[in-house]
Amino acid sequence: MKRVKKLVVVTLVVMMVAAISVPAMAAYEPYAITLATGSSVGVSSSDMTRMGTGGWAVNVASRANNKYQITYGLLQHGLYTEWDFALVSNTVASAGIGTLYGTYGHNVTGIDVDLGVLINQNDVNMGVRTVGTWTANR
Repeated sequence: MKRVKKLVVVTLVVMMVAAISVPAMAAYEPYAITLATGSSVGVSSSDMTRMGTGGWAVNVASRANNKYQITYGLLQHGLYTEWDFALVSNTVASAGIGTLYGTYGHNVTGIDVDLGVLINQNDVNMGVRTVGTWTANR
C-alpha cells in the first residue's frame, strides 16, 4: 500500500511540474468573412472570451478581391455596428497572408469579442474575402 501511495504522489508531482513548464496553447477559431455589398466592416461568426493575458492573433490563410490592406481588430461582441465604438484592441493591417499579432488598447477581461475586419473604401463592393483562424488570447 505504501508503494501505491508513493507512486500516486510521484505521478501527481510529475504532472504538476509538466503543467507548469508547458505554456498554455491558445485556442484558435476558424473564420471566413466575405464583406456584404456596400459594407466596409465584416465580423467573424464566432466569438471568444477575453481572458486577460497577452494579446491576440489572426492567421490569414487566404484573402481575395482586395487591392488595399485589410485592417484586423477585435470588437466587443454585439457592438460592431460602429468600428470605433466597438473596437477593444489595437489594429493590425495586411494585404497578404500570414500571422498577425495584436494587443489590447486597455485592460478588457471577461468580455466576449469578435474578430472584425475593416477594408479600404476603394475595395467596397468588390466581394472582399478573408479566411483563416484567430484567437483572443495568445
